[in-house]
Amino acid sequence: MSVFELSGEQYAAATSEKDHLLILAPPGCGKTEVLAHRAAHQIGSLKPHQRVLALTFTKRARANLEERLRSVLGQTRAHRQIVVRNFHGFAAQVVLAHGRTIGLRMEDLGMPETNTMRRAMQAAGGGNAIFAA
Repeated sequence: MSVFELSGEQYAAATSEKDHLLILAPPGCGKTEVLAHRAAHQIGSLKPHQRVLALTFTKRARANLEERLRSVLGQTRAHRQIVVRNFHGFAAQVVLAHGRTIGLRMEDLGMPETNTMRRAMQAAGGGNAIFAA
């Protein structure tokens, strides 16, 4: 479904049987596309009830990866077999799902928001630091 055609090196990375890969390339070279194709390739080795987890640093990167996955796999298959989260969202999901297990009082738990992080960075001496969520 994807209109992007992988180069030989990109295809080799996307279909590699290695457990760990490090891809270094400048912006705009297709790293996100390789990751989408890699996730699609990993689907073939999943056991029943398993899904691929893809983590990103930002919401924008998450949205970009989700878009690429839809173009590679289609909407239904991407949604059913791959979970895409940014680190903050994934951590919040884990805390909300398992917080009681480790003794957290969930009713007292306030989840941080973007403004919370911005204020914390400014208080730590970040001044007018730019923060992109």
